[in-house]
Amino acid sequence: MLQGYRYTYELYKYLEDGNYNRFLSSYWLKRPFLTESDKQRLLVKIIEGCYNDKDYKIYKSVFYPFIFDNVNFNFSVDDWVPNFLSLIIDKAPYKNLFHFFIRKGADINYVGDLYENDEYTYEKEQESYEVPISRFETCLDFVQKKLDYLMSEDCVYGEGETSNVVRDENDKIISTTITFKDVSEQDEYHSDLIKTIRLKDFIISLGGKTYEELKCL
Repeated sequence: MLQGYRYTYELYKYLEDGNYNRFLSSYWLKRPFLTESDKQRLLVKIIEGCYNDKDYKIYKSVFYPFIFDNVNFNFSVDDWVPNFLSLIIDKAPYKNLFHFFIRKGADINYVGDLYENDEYTYEKEQESYEVPISRFETCLDFVQKKLDYLMSEDCVYGEGETSNVVRDENDKIISTTITFKDVSEQDEYHSDLIKTIRLKDFIISLGGKTYEELKCL
C-alpha cells in the first residue's frame, strides 16, 4: 500500500513538472505494482492538481494507460464530490474532457457515496441535524450543488459585497451581482460559472438524472 502511494506521488510529480514522456515510460514500469485504487487516486490528483485544457491532446495520451488497464471510472471521491465525473465538473469543467471519460466508460448516472470513507461522520451528522443528510449524488446532483454555491451569497471573492440577489418562488438564488477584489478573480469566477452551466445542459442532453429521479425509475 505504501509502495502504491509512493509510486503515484512520483508519477504525479512528472506531470506537475510537465514531463509527460517520463510519466508514460515510468507508468508502464510501475504498472504491475499499482492497484486499481492507486490508479483511481492518481487520476483524482491529476484532475485536481495539474490538468490543463490547453494541453488536452497531450492529456489524452496521459489517460491512455488508464483506459488500457480498464480502470473503473465509476468511483466515489470525497464528502463534497460524489464521483469522478463530478470531480471534473468541480476542478476542470470542460465539455471535451467530461465527454472523453463518458465515451471511455464513465457512467453519467453513477451514484456516488459522499460518506463512503467516513461512515462514522455520517452517523454523527444524522444525529445532529434535524433534516436528513444527503448522502448519495449523481453528477447532475453535483453540478446543481456547485451552481447553487457559485450563485450563493457565500461565494464572494476578495473584498466586496454581494448585492442584487434575486430568488425564485422556492427561495433559490437565480441571479446575483458580486463585487470582486480584482478583474482576474471576476474573470475566473465568470468562466467557471459559464462552463458549469453549459456542462449541466450537456449532462441533461446525455440523459443525466438526479439520484431522486433514478429512485423513481
